[in-house]
Amino acid sequence: MAELFQKDTAYGVELLNSILEDGEESERLIVLRQMARMLSLFSRKARISWIDES
Repeated sequence: MAELFQKDTAYGVELLNSILEDGEESERLIVLRQMARMLSLFSRKARISWIDES
């Protein structure tokens, strides 16, 4: 799911907003954990890219 959020950020935002509005606590925790994983993947890729450029 984290990879999907990274590829289609608009979908990720829409899903997150929907779950925050109407979802149950367990759904909110799952989607927030996946968003955090996506941000971690993005951060790791950015660092690798920066290192490669140096």
